[in-house]
Amino acid sequence: GQLENLGVTVQLNRLAQATDVEALDPDVVIIATGGPPNRGDFVGNTLANTTWDVFSKQAPWGDVVLVFDEHGGHGALSCAELLAKGGAKVTLATPDRVAGSELGDTNIGAHMSELYGYGVKMRQDTRLTHLERDGNGLLAELTNIYTDNAESLRFDHVVSDCGTLANDELYFDLKPFSKNLGEMDMRELAGGLPQTLERNTDGRFQLYRIGDAWASRNIHAAMLDAMRVCASL
Repeated sequence: GQLENLGVTVQLNRLAQATDVEALDPDVVIIATGGPPNRGDFVGNTLANTTWDVFSKQAPWGDVVLVFDEHGGHGALSCAELLAKGGAKVTLATPDRVAGSELGDTNIGAHMSELYGYGVKMRQDTRLTHLERDGNGLLAELTNIYTDNAESLRFDHVVSDCGTLANDELYFDLKPFSKNLGEMDMRELAGGLPQTLERNTDGRFQLYRIGDAWASRNIHAAMLDAMRVCASL
């Protein structure tokens, strides 16, 4: 409603290319393109599904499923709940000392009630370090982060949530043509001050990226990025 009230032009169903952005002759370009899911850096990560695959019903569920959570947010917990509610035997592993380490008390309480209610097995202080095929299933190596003791367990499917990877192709395409070469002054950003960096005298616009297009973070951090950058424009 505020976008309409303020007369903001919104273009939907369009993938912006660098030439499209340059054609607008902008003074400032802010890249907020999010990012695709990150499966993690363990060996055999391409064999794992993501929570996005499960929620969009692009992945088979299986009877015995490992959900590996290195992100600590809602995604892995909600995924484990959904799979367990559907009848799967689910193990939830995390390298943190508790599942959902990034969540507040109210949210984590609701999640844990559901997880325990559906019989989800919890494995804290545990990292998924290796994944390989084993017949029609997967063999997952789970390693204790303190002792390095490893255990190999068989699952029908493995789901991994390690945050997101920056969708930054457009940012890097535009970077050489920007006045600041895409750089932000961190002191100015934290202080809510206008960005004054100029690295390229031939640049045509200021370029910034925020949210998951910069690095994996939650929605609150992305909104803070936007406020700090935009409030001083």
